[in-house]
This record gives sequence, structure tokens and C-alpha cells, in this order.
Amino acid sequence: MSVSDSRIPALPDPSRVDDGYDWMAAIEAVSWRAIPSWRGELLGDWPFAVVGIYLVREEGVYGGIALWLEGGDVELTTHTTREDFRDRLDEIQARHPGE
Repeated sequence: MSVSDSRIPALPDPSRVDDGYDWMAAIEAVSWRAIPSWRGELLGDWPFAVVGIYLVREEGVYGGIALWLEGGDVELTTHTTREDFRDRLDEIQARHPGE
């Protein structure tokens, strides 16, 4: 599931933000996008759990998914296929359903 790829921009240092809203602004400054929903359901629990995505859609890498959690922990995964990317979003949605 997780493969490092230079086509996916580095995420900002999570220790430099105060909350999920600051993290959303920081990732958007480096071309990532915060997403509030997935498959018609809320995703995460803003501002306590925020999901960001970066799409590449090129051979060898589909995109990256970042999950920011209150306290500054970030889970970053990169995905080689659309199916793997979607499976990861499904997994995050099951763990962090929107309120």
C-alpha cells in the first residue's frame, strides 16, 4: 500500500500548526486538498481528524492520502492504484466517521 514517490509533495511539519483547520491551510499551500466527505458520507471529524489527498494518476503512483489527528500525528500513505487509494479512504472512514 505505501510506497514513497517524489511526485507527491512533502507534507508540512505538523508541529507548526495549532489545529486541523491550520493543517488544512498548510497542506493546501503545497497542493494537497482537504476532503470533507467520501462516498456521500462525512469523512473525519474536523478539526480533530482531517483527511488530505494528492492525486498523481500516473504510471506507478495514483496518489497520496494523509490523515491528521488532533495532537499532530499524521499518517501518510501513497498508493499505486485507484482501488488501493479508495480502499484506504474506506478504511479511514470506518475508523473516523464524520459527526
